[in-house]
Amino acid sequence: MSTKTDPSEKLDNGPEKHLTWPGLLRLVAGCREPGEPLAAFLLRTIEVCPQCAENCGTFRDLIDAGELAREDFDLPRLAMAYSRLRCRPLWERLHQAEPYTIAEALADEPPRWAMVDYLVRKSVNAPNMDTAEELATLAFEIAQKLPVVGETPEPIPQECDEVPLPQECKHDALCLAAAARGLALRALGRYLEASDCFEYLAEPLDTSASPLGLAAPALVLRAVSCLWQMQPIRTAEWLDSAKGFHRVNRSTDDTHHQHAIWIEVYRLRALICVDPLELAAGPDVDLRSPTLAARELLAAHPPEALPEPLAIAVCQACAEALLVLPPLGLAELPPVLGALETLSQSEEDKALLCGLQGRHALLTGNTAQALETCDLAVTLWWDLERPYRILCAYVDLAAAQAQAGQAHEIPRILNEALIIAADARLHLDSLALLKSLADDPNRLPIKGAEMHRHLHIHQILEEPLPMFEVAP
Repeated sequence: MSTKTDPSEKLDNGPEKHLTWPGLLRLVAGCREPGEPLAAFLLRTIEVCPQCAENCGTFRDLIDAGELAREDFDLPRLAMAYSRLRCRPLWERLHQAEPYTIAEALADEPPRWAMVDYLVRKSVNAPNMDTAEELATLAFEIAQKLPVVGETPEPIPQECDEVPLPQECKHDALCLAAAARGLALRALGRYLEASDCFEYLAEPLDTSASPLGLAAPALVLRAVSCLWQMQPIRTAEWLDSAKGFHRVNRSTDDTHHQHAIWIEVYRLRALICVDPLELAAGPDVDLRSPTLAARELLAAHPPEALPEPLAIAVCQACAEALLVLPPLGLAELPPVLGALETLSQSEEDKALLCGLQGRHALLTGNTAQALETCDLAVTLWWDLERPYRILCAYVDLAAAQAQAGQAHEIPRILNEALIIAADARLHLDSLALLKSLADDPNRLPIKGAEMHRHLHIHQILEEPLPMFEVAP
């Protein structure tokens, strides 16, 4: 019969037996069951011994601050948490800096694990794709230099974020940086270079081999890259892979749980972009109709139980999905729209709600309300300068005009939309579809839904990814 080893038996820090960072690291690295018993022992040691508290009090600070989960940590996660803490002053100084300034500042810094994650977040939220590519490239270069067990001389250094970690951790960081760089390159039209980056994710990944938890966000970026090629089904496939990593790398951490819900939201938005005929064809990926997927998401994650930004995103995505296949989802839509009205909203949220209400009125035959609300949505999106949302509102307004018997207004509306589309980075297929509607408005009842799917892809690409928020 096996017996559990007392963690204190592994502690050997010299004659005084005080806990130090190297000793703590060796203890964590050697522990096969790194859950609550180990955390409890380390915290108890720090609390009862002033010298241990002086040497390793940061460990308690990491847990108290939520950087490290008490019930689920190991050496890679400890190293990443402490690395974030060590990098924070640097990020505060460089938060608004240009890529070349960041590169110069990091040139004299040792490669640290948290640098890769932070630079990828900066890349995803960059104001343009050239900047995004520069930041992602810098992240990849740092990931290549990260210390790995067997490649770095012992003993373990005093600073935890410079601790050599297993090769799987380095691969974790390389996958994330490569995915961010591939996304930027694909958006820039440099497809061959993007394909080289995505080679890191080409083979099926072992869901147990993501010790830093970076594989799921890497796969999300890979999924988004498929939208640049107008491939929403491939997007859903990659998001399914990301969900697999979240299921395996379980944690009670709130951030981890919220990221899993964000992946569900992205996946639902990808399904909205898929032609219903393709869904019915039965592809290999386990797809549901947007209506069914919205029902499942609302049942699994009621908006009232979520933080406000995530609740708004869930409601918005579900409302869009319930409008895809009328009349299936129309009866379930009013409670979702009501929930959106009660949430505190930005001007953008209010504009989106207005557009959803207009489409609902249009599909339920409330022509007068549809005309008024769709026209207001056009004005709101114009004020916010969001071209793809303006185009979507114009398509709805044209449909409302057709329903009201005001067909003479439709060419003017759609030609205004074409002028906006000429200045926006609209995919050639989307631009051709919009032009065909302007040339022949009678196609609107048939092709309007397809136009919405095209524009929804552009809207996803235009919007920030909340999973990749940048905190200074």
